[in-house]
Amino acid sequence: MAKGLELPVNMLVVIAIAVIVLLGVVALYLVGFGGPASGITLQSITTNACQDLLRAGTCSDANAVFSVQIPKFDANKDGTSNPGPGKPTATSKGQDNLGTLCINYYAATYDTTKLNDFREACNVRVCGCSS
Repeated sequence: MAKGLELPVNMLVVIAIAVIVLLGVVALYLVGFGGPASGITLQSITTNACQDLLRAGTCSDANAVFSVQIPKFDANKDGTSNPGPGKPTATSKGQDNLGTLCINYYAATYDTTKLNDFREACNVRVCGCSS
């Protein structure tokens, strides 16, 4: 009689372990692994904004990146999403647009006396415009 009980008990243990593993996999799928999602979001936002710049045909203008507004993303890192053409100043971080995205996420430096350097960093390197 003891041998007849061993098979179902062993089978129940195997099934229980399989269910636990399956629940773990489902939980990871639903919650996500973290990290990469933010990078994918930044990359897709950058790609969309750069496509807008290229479509407008304004790659040669360093200031044109500030007119490419980015909705639903905090490009200027001020804690809110406020798309607009505003440039950063001494008292303001500017608005959420491609220019502030280049400054805050791609280390471009905006200096009105060195616009060609900013164009090279943002328009050319980030968006792939011809130099």
